[in-house]
Amino acid sequence: MTDDQLIGRSADEKTRAQVNAFLHAYGASLRTFDADTSAGLWGEPGMVISDEFAGVLDSREEMAAGLQQGYPRYQQLGLADIAHELLGCRAITDKLILADVRWLFYDSQGRLLTEGLYVYLLRRDRDGLRAYTAVAVDEAERINELTRRQAAAALEAKRHAGGAEGSQG
Repeated sequence: MTDDQLIGRSADEKTRAQVNAFLHAYGASLRTFDADTSAGLWGEPGMVISDEFAGVLDSREEMAAGLQQGYPRYQQLGLADIAHELLGCRAITDKLILADVRWLFYDSQGRLLTEGLYVYLLRRDRDGLRAYTAVAVDEAERINELTRRQAAAALEAKRHAGGAEGSQG
């Protein structure tokens, strides 16, 4: 299938700029673990779906609660900064936009921890763009891999620290 066979059209620069501004605001709220602001960027109801999960959140309060549940894991993994890359942007109608996004997750030293691919269905509402559907393409796998890498690194550091202590005795 070629681009000219897809539904909709490639988004114009103005729409891409609006989507980038939306993603920047969303990323900033995720970076500061501000669930209420993040939820405010969603329409009602909102849907999140992945290979392992599908859920509809009927209110922004439910969305905020859902976001807050994930924050401890991100904090434990050392998430300190988030950036995004807008990989694709299609205007399905005058109000509906599909956005392909790569989120980049960094630690406090600016090192890339992991990344995650998402597809968002956004709608241009009276008060601006709102997310109505998020498809988590690979986030669970990437977060699980990061968790394994960090656990292995911690075990290796502990092993080296134990060996150093034993050789000094």
